[in-house]
Amino acid sequence: MQICRECGTVGQVKNNTPGSIFIELVLWCCFIVPGLIYSFWRLSKRHEVCAACGGQSMIPLDTPVGAKLAADAGYQAPPAYKGSPAAEQFGRKIGRMFAKK
Repeated sequence: MQICRECGTVGQVKNNTPGSIFIELVLWCCFIVPGLIYSFWRLSKRHEVCAACGGQSMIPLDTPVGAKLAADAGYQAPPAYKGSPAAEQFGRKIGRMFAKK
């Protein structure tokens, strides 16, 4: 999970590839060398952006700056998964069965 410095959205990033797939297809169909150059340029300029605003300044939540931004924005991490008591008991029984004695 990451937080956007521009809009404060917490979530996953998305990949953004500049240019146009239509132009790329036309160049590949008509001219192979320009199509190859254009494809290489598009792939080399690919970068991660915020899914909400398209900003390029995403910060992981597990960094000090990311944690501070998330706290300032009021984001609370979802609680960790807690298994049911029945599942915990079952796990203990299985553990005892295979425990080295």
